Amino acid sequence: MAASAMSIVLSSPPGPLHIVTSGKAISGKVIFSNQRDRPTGVVTISLLGKSETSFKKGKTLYQGSAILFRLSKTLHDGALSQNQYEWHFEFTFPKVTAGEKKKWLAIPPYQVTESHQLPISMAFDAEDFENNIGRGAIIYMMETRFTKSANPSLFSSSESSQLALYYIPYRDSKIPSPQISILGKESFTCSSKLLDPTSEKPKSFLKRFTTPRSIFEISISTPTVLYAGGPLPIILSLTHDLQTSTAPTVPTVRLTSCSVMLIRTMHAAGRAVFEDDGKYSIVENLSVKENLQIPLSESQDLSKILDLSSFRTKFGMGFATYNLAQTFKIMVKMTLECVDKRFWTELRSRNILVLSPFTKEGLELDLEKGGGEVAALLRGLNDLGQGVDVDFSKVDVLAGVVGVAASLM
Repeated sequence: MAASAMSIVLSSPPGPLHIVTSGKAISGKVIFSNQRDRPTGVVTISLLGKSETSFKKGKTLYQGSAILFRLSKTLHDGALSQNQYEWHFEFTFPKVTAGEKKKWLAIPPYQVTESHQLPISMAFDAEDFENNIGRGAIIYMMETRFTKSANPSLFSSSESSQLALYYIPYRDSKIPSPQISILGKESFTCSSKLLDPTSEKPKSFLKRFTTPRSIFEISISTPTVLYAGGPLPIILSLTHDLQTSTAPTVPTVRLTSCSVMLIRTMHAAGRAVFEDDGKYSIVENLSVKENLQIPLSESQDLSKILDLSSFRTKFGMGFATYNLAQTFKIMVKMTLECVDKRFWTELRSRNILVLSPFTKEGLELDLEKGGGEVAALLRGLNDLGQGVDVDFSKVDVLAGVVGVAASLM
């Protein structure tokens, strides 16, 4: 019997993309065209999520696969006559993984035994995966299967059909925890005659002339938790070392240029090869400001100056599974000016958590209005070569969700 004899038809969520989120009902039916009498048969339907990786180290190919969760129901168990059958089903999409305990021990940034939030649907194909090709995917699907018994062997024949789902997570609270972490700090010494224009060189060569100097420290702080569409405060602090400085007055320090970047790193692990994982990074410019002349104070938030009061990112959310993880760092590059001297610095944060741009209510409202924000998010991921293969050239509102003239992977 051909595989097309089994099919899954969803009533909720409607198509064509079947966008789902946590806590929502997934309902529909399985259609099975049985072309001959069968004395026994078991038909099941499963809702599952999995993460898959594949990358090369030299000539060795590493592959990993991990089940994030699997929910299954038995639709039929018994004899089947030659006929067309329909069985209805309903699931509630989970929010976290099953938290299955693994025999092996992974290292950060991968999750090991604890359940964790489900990541967004995505796929990537990186040409430069530590100078090799790497692939990875977060996949959600419905799968129906016919077997002759409830406990088939590896050699038992079976028939199946699958239907892709696209999962969009949401964050629990509108405003994340406002924890601020110091991104880094650096000390500078400015030596210049202009710090004390009244000073003169001694007339006697026995007396040594000392150029006035001013010592100051710059520190940058950023939040440990961010969400796209929310603020990204860049807190810059300036401290003058009055005890060590020899300048008679405190000079003005100006910010002349500033660039803020988000560094995304994908980590992929092959099964039981966690000490030798593959990874690659992409840098996204969030803000680049040149020709500034901003006098710095003891503490100030540069987010408005840098247009980061409501920042956007095309990289999606941070996540960690058993074999696939996405982490983020903030990098700030600055040039400073003190009298006639220029200074340059580059500071990087530790790993930060980037959350979904949607709250639960916001995601539901966006889907009701046609899913414009959802479409933009998926389109941004797709533009980076890490999302679903969708043609967004035409987007219409169909049944309250995104209706896309698309070809799916």
